[in-house]
Amino acid sequence: MSTIKIIVASNKRKFIKVIPNLNIKDISEKIRIIDVIHFKIFIESSPLVINFILYINIAFPIIIKFI
Repeated sequence: MSTIKIIVASNKRKFIKVIPNLNIKDISEKIRIIDVIHFKIFIESSPLVINFILYINIAFPIIIKFI
């Protein structure tokens, strides 16, 4: 599962159950999935972070254009 799929899925529901797997390679992927879930919840709970992300996505490219 890529992180993009997880973000799309986390828009539909708050928490995603990470299926336990015995593969060592999947452990880093699970950690990445959990980090994305926590980051998504943090963004939804903090208006300051939302404003900062909007500034980075909208204002910063405009400032770079004028430079």
